[in-house]
Amino acid sequence: MNIFNRKPKHNIKAVQEQDLEHYLKSLGVLDSINSGEVLCQFCGNKITLDTIEAIAPKEGRIVFTCSNQNCINQLY
Repeated sequence: MNIFNRKPKHNIKAVQEQDLEHYLKSLGVLDSINSGEVLCQFCGNKITLDTIEAIAPKEGRIVFTCSNQNCINQLY
């Protein structure tokens, strides 16, 4: 079987750094991030534009993971 003909099981999207603010604005969360209201789903630290590692849907809401190595390990 040709692996290039298989459909991926998960749809993974990536956002380039220069497009991050626009993407967060389109999700309606940029102001909340800028005001320090958004927290990492694992450690509870404030998410900033510099510390966002991942954005994911979870139970009908958007959750964030920070760039702390322990949080990244829990994410993956």
